[in-house]
Amino acid sequence: MKNLKICFLLGLLTNIVVNASRSDFYGKNDNRSKLFKILDDHVGKIKITLDKDEWTTMKNMTVLDQMIAADAPKYSTNKASMEFIIEGTDYKVEYEPEQFTFE
Repeated sequence: MKNLKICFLLGLLTNIVVNASRSDFYGKNDNRSKLFKILDDHVGKIKITLDKDEWTTMKNMTVLDQMIAADAPKYSTNKASMEFIIEGTDYKVEYEPEQFTFE
């Protein structure tokens, strides 16, 4: 019986949290940007593409001794491309190399 009460409370809490993030929660006062409204019902996918040399450089910069990790140089490149797609919608943003910095 105790487990049933816990499951019920967890289900109720989950339902409240999910519904609070939906557009209908805001009603006529929903002045959020279009992107946030779309993301209420869809999951976005980010795809970063690096060439092999950039990928190798980034990986090599992550193999650090714990004592120096905090002071290590940070990886950064503007030679990557990026796509942000929300499947099930027509929302898509693309950046080519030199249009953004991947850090």
